[in-house]
Amino acid sequence: MRRGGCLSFLILILILSVLLFIVAYKRLGGEEGFKAWLASRSLENIKRKLLQRDIDVPNEEIVGVIERAKEAVKKGKADLQRLYEAMDGMERSLRSKVTSKRVEEFLREISESISIEVEPPGR
Repeated sequence: MRRGGCLSFLILILILSVLLFIVAYKRLGGEEGFKAWLASRSLENIKRKLLQRDIDVPNEEIVGVIERAKEAVKKGKADLQRLYEAMDGMERSLRSKVTSKRVEEFLREISESISIEVEPPGR
């Protein structure tokens, strides 16, 4: 009998986990919303890593461009494919010594992946 109780408990936990995943997925806006959420999280992680590095790019420029990109992603005005390609390249560069030139190139790439009309938050 005890085995049946454990199995029932396991099935109940599995069903609750699936329901929780479905609710979270719907709240994020489905597949596109999930991709946008991941892009925003990735941008935030890259920003944190870049700000920890000793590079000749002003922190204000890094923060400004990345925040503008996050706002564009949130509003659905970003080319997520181009943005993911730029982030992938930067993640690879961060594994070794990243140069200021590479950071400037990354900031240009993400700026080009968003619509021009998006203003940074707070303006």
